[in-house]
Amino acid sequence: MTRDAQEYVNKIINKEKQYTLNLSKQELAGEIDLRGFTNLTSIKADGNEFTSLDWLFTLPEEGQKKLKWLNLWGNKIENVDFAKLFNNFPNLELANLENNPLNLSILGDLGNQYFFQLVEKVETNKFKINSWKGTPLLDLLKHIKKIREENIKLKQQLEAQIEIPLK
Repeated sequence: MTRDAQEYVNKIINKEKQYTLNLSKQELAGEIDLRGFTNLTSIKADGNEFTSLDWLFTLPEEGQKKLKWLNLWGNKIENVDFAKLFNNFPNLELANLENNPLNLSILGDLGNQYFFQLVEKVETNKFKINSWKGTPLLDLLKHIKKIREENIKLKQQLEAQIEIPLK
């Protein structure tokens, strides 16, 4: 039986003094308003029923800059806006999204800058998005990265060869 995440978080006192928010294995679901948490450096929310990361973005801006560790292992998260995650949490050092039914088709819409950033973080184990080492997913990400890099070079070569007449 799932529990309301906001109701659980509302019971926490002195939110501004919390450095770690531990929501692990509480069977929590739903959205959470994190506006009171200004000093969090880590969020542990593994083993719950969360379906999105939208609630993370309710952290105040100063709190978003302080967050370094995020554990969301074993939830029900399908879609992750990696560009928004990288922009809003610039100091995020480790994120564990393993054991979630991630829909990775969104990677096709991810710009090269963020795609390359994601691949680097997955390769260095700073972002965990799959439960197995040496996975076909990592191999696929590396292959797509190589194709995108080649595509960028070809585009630059083509642009250099094409003369655009001045009006």
